[in-house]
Amino acid sequence: MSTDRYGGRLRFLDQSDAEAAQQRARLDAVTRLAGLTQRTRQDVEREAAALGVSAVTLYKPLGRYLDNPKPESVLELRRGWTKGRSRLNTATTDIISAAIDDTYLTREKPPVSKLVREINGRLRRAGLKGVMATTVA
Repeated sequence: MSTDRYGGRLRFLDQSDAEAAQQRARLDAVTRLAGLTQRTRQDVEREAAALGVSAVTLYKPLGRYLDNPKPESVLELRRGWTKGRSRLNTATTDIISAAIDDTYLTREKPPVSKLVREINGRLRRAGLKGVMATTVA
């Protein structure tokens, strides 16, 4: 998965067949519009009507395609955090995993509150911000 200057993440593998067909149709329309030397608003509105979207919606991928004429430029951009991507950096994740292995996954199984204190202590010693509250209900 990659990002571009517009701040969204490009959609590739998680598309359904219908979404892929829609993206192919959008790519065809954008390449036709990009090939026109005297493109008018009516040309864009005609292509947008054929796709069932507004002209503004079609101008966005057209602009991206004109900046970078690759098929990926036409793909729909998804905003926000992608599913399955960790919000923690790898250093924090490694410290948490090590603390779980060393403290919690033992025969005596200490309380979760002790694990939380241990994780926060290790994060502080590493110069990172604690990720969990010290009081666990």
